[in-house]
Amino acid sequence: MLLNKILFILLMLNLVEVGKSQSGPYINGKFTWEGAFTGNKAIWNADDTLNVYKDVNGVDLKVTLKDPFKMNTTTKNLSEFNDFTKTNTFFGWGNFALQIKSNAPKQPVCLEFEFSKPIYLNKFNIWDIDMLQAGTNLASTYQDSIHVFASNNSGAVPLKIAKLDSMPTYTIVGQQIKANFIEGVDGDVSHNNPKAAILITCTTPIQKFTICHSNGSEDDGLSNSHAIKIPEFEYAELVGLIEGVVFEDITNIPLTGSLVSLIDEQGNPVYNKLGNLMETMTGKDGSYYFPYLPVGKYTVVQIDPPGYESVRDIDIVNDNNISVELGVSNIVSKNNDFFEKLAAPLPVSLTEISLYKVREDTYRLSWKVDSEINNDFYTIFLSEDGIRFKTLGFVKGLNKNGNGYIFDFKEINKSRFYVKLSQTDFDGRSQDLGIREISNEKSDEIIIFPNPVHDIVKIHWNDESESFSHYSITDINGKTAKNNVINNNISPLSIDLRDVVSGTYALTLYKPNGISKSYTIIKQ
Repeated sequence: MLLNKILFILLMLNLVEVGKSQSGPYINGKFTWEGAFTGNKAIWNADDTLNVYKDVNGVDLKVTLKDPFKMNTTTKNLSEFNDFTKTNTFFGWGNFALQIKSNAPKQPVCLEFEFSKPIYLNKFNIWDIDMLQAGTNLASTYQDSIHVFASNNSGAVPLKIAKLDSMPTYTIVGQQIKANFIEGVDGDVSHNNPKAAILITCTTPIQKFTICHSNGSEDDGLSNSHAIKIPEFEYAELVGLIEGVVFEDITNIPLTGSLVSLIDEQGNPVYNKLGNLMETMTGKDGSYYFPYLPVGKYTVVQIDPPGYESVRDIDIVNDNNISVELGVSNIVSKNNDFFEKLAAPLPVSLTEISLYKVREDTYRLSWKVDSEINNDFYTIFLSEDGIRFKTLGFVKGLNKNGNGYIFDFKEINKSRFYVKLSQTDFDGRSQDLGIREISNEKSDEIIIFPNPVHDIVKIHWNDESESFSHYSITDINGKTAKNNVINNNISPLSIDLRDVVSGTYALTLYKPNGISKSYTIIKQ
């Protein structure tokens, strides 16, 4: 039993070490038999030869009984005790009994486990490996001989077989375990005695595991009944990692602000084993990584950073997609890189945008630009919730440097609304330039400027009616980019965003009572 505990501790240390790389064995999955208190409680009836157990800790298992010599005990091939290969037998609840007869040596009955995904066997025990000596009743003679086999898609995999007791009643030779034969000595032991039990593990992932039980070569070959006990067992699913970098093609400098996501074979967004959406925005090092992924086929999808266009991918095809297949021999996929170049100058360089009331029933959106190139027109949109926008109107672009524009519109009888400014060039391409919010409830008015912001964003509120304790800024994936306390409720509040990558963020202000208000800001 001490050896069993040591092996388990070593295995868990190995899992922790591999977990640092976010690939390898993921977590223990436990497969339990009928009568267990927890788990899937798999049932195997007397005459079963095949069962499929779905989604046992994320893995499907197919268990097949192979009996070429027809030695397995069934309702038509009775044992001397009228027991059969099944769950919940004389071994007790939660155990599987592989029970067989024989009339000659070496007549194996095999139990084959097939896993839908590669796994590591962490703890697979076989008990009651013993030797019944011949007596007056020759049919009671039996010597247990067990062979174990494992494989994955790359071929055979060796298994580790350990003794559960320092003085076992069997001998291990390679992948065979055979009960010791001592003439004239009955080596029968209790099915709960560790002297007749083994622990099977593996350090290479497997997809198929087979146990073959037969009478040994030193046996006379006659038996009416003999069985080995297989209790619940544990395994760890093999998971992998996909990573890469987005580079500037000529300088080979990493690029920030590129949205990279992962989709499956059906084109659906991928969530990893931790339940996290595999989508990220590249930071200063230009890198992305997707950890804890089940084996399978994936596509990495990259969206160009603002102001850049795609040159090539690591797979040569310039389609902003890279196909990756994770498997036993390729569980970590690195260097899935994308290469970009500066695109043509943006048609509009915006310097200011404001929204305010000019008369009792009229509002004005005004904006200024440094330069305009290839600019066809501006579009102004209106929204009541900041999410769904409808078109308010259009303003023709002047295509001159240092231009100022205004757009007036009437009151819409809403206490709060949002206005978005967009630009469209002569080629039909468009970009959003900014969103502004206005509230007709003076006590609730929050002013955020400038927005979009390059360096410092300022938040102003009515000191007499508002009180905020802290704020947070999160990206489109919910990842926190900034958070801090607000000392003494001082307005205006200045937040330095120079170390935040370009993109759209949610700014949330929290009151001392837990109530919060959220606003959209754009970092350029």
